Amino acid sequence: MATVVNVEQVAVEKAEDQYANFIASLAEKAKTSRIFLRYKVLDTFLHLDSYPGPNGIPFHVRDAKLSLISFDKSGNLTLTPDIKEHEIALKVDMDSSRQIFIVENITPKVIRIFGGLWNVDPQFFLDYIDAVPSEMDITKEVTPPRPDLIPTAWYRHQAVEGCLPILKSMSTRYDHVSFRFVGPREYKREDSCKVLERMKPDMKELNVERIAGLHVPITRKLGRGGRQFDNVAMTRHCSSIWFKQPDDSTHSEWTKAVILIDPPFEPEDGENMYGTRADSAYRSFICRPLPNEGSDFHPLVVTQAVARIIASEWISTSAYIERDLNTLEWRLENDEPGMIILESFLKKLFILRRQIRKYQGLVDEQSQLFRKYLPHAWITTYSPTTEKARAYMEGDFEQVRSTILDNAARLSDTLGLVTSMIQIRKGEQSAKQNDRLSFLTVIATVVLPSNALAAILGSGCITWGKYMQSRNEG
Repeated sequence: MATVVNVEQVAVEKAEDQYANFIASLAEKAKTSRIFLRYKVLDTFLHLDSYPGPNGIPFHVRDAKLSLISFDKSGNLTLTPDIKEHEIALKVDMDSSRQIFIVENITPKVIRIFGGLWNVDPQFFLDYIDAVPSEMDITKEVTPPRPDLIPTAWYRHQAVEGCLPILKSMSTRYDHVSFRFVGPREYKREDSCKVLERMKPDMKELNVERIAGLHVPITRKLGRGGRQFDNVAMTRHCSSIWFKQPDDSTHSEWTKAVILIDPPFEPEDGENMYGTRADSAYRSFICRPLPNEGSDFHPLVVTQAVARIIASEWISTSAYIERDLNTLEWRLENDEPGMIILESFLKKLFILRRQIRKYQGLVDEQSQLFRKYLPHAWITTYSPTTEKARAYMEGDFEQVRSTILDNAARLSDTLGLVTSMIQIRKGEQSAKQNDRLSFLTVIATVVLPSNALAAILGSGCITWGKYMQSRNEG
């Protein structure tokens, strides 16, 4: 038994080295062609546990959290949670049996193992890491925790080639899909002190750097006091799904799958600075199976479970934005906000408009993916169950898209209202200033002639007596 384990371990280590060398060769080509520049990201990540950091010490890499779903020939599944990285070699079946590995907080070793054993397309891991090399980031003002792994910007302008999307016709040729989405998490804190809105990730907990912006909800005043809702971390997440398709005629369906997901976002000194993080806030989508529903393990059916989580996160994100719009409209209806408050509302609406436009673009992209840009290898076989799964995913993301469009329309109306109120306030201020000027004009009209005559006669240049004396003497 020990001999078998040693042989398997040696085979796994050999596959790791081969895959790492393959990625290194692609990254080396970046010196002569910028087409290969992105592979520097994956090459850097694969060596995080060995390259020295800024202080000469290798970067801290936290162990990944792995779970395995195995299927027998009858379709019955077995869940094996909490697999250690050194146990992967024992859990992987190289035959035609179906296995799904769910990986949270991916590590260099996991990439090397799966990539080497199953010949995974490097683009699968690149899409999940969602970063660019330092050469593509020309406007960063703050040094990131890992200088060669810059998270892809959503709003800030990087070098153009760092923001170019993949052509839709090319995405259908891959054997994986990737999703970028926002996962909101509330942070409960007793006091309401001001905190940094750009939350720094705790890289001792996260192996892949993610960006989170702190969403500070608009305060709704109640009577003389006011109620402040809990702050919300709007974290940019990514999830990727890969299926190993048949490479020979011995079997005609997928055999292995890898699902990459992010761990919960952890900010630096999060407990002291931001408070206690709450769980996800969305409606449960776990339901009882329908009669005669049967079981199908098509890639679309497996993907549907992940897609429901992502759609639920999007709906939760839209709900927080809708609450802000409700609060702002309530304030406009019940308060008499001055110029300072109105200008703060205007700035808040500008920020929300920028976010909504980005969210709408991402949701449109994901909705189109299920409609007509799924990998060809996933849809070569037809079954009623898979078509239902596709239709359900389209419907879920159409629901998400509808909520985002509703918020966008409300925001546009509210933005116009706030702008009009600012113009009215400025008009009132101008009218008051004009009234003061009119009053001063009247005062000046009445008083100025007497003052002017007195000033002339009292100037001391020529007095009346001297004038008459000069005439008599003349």
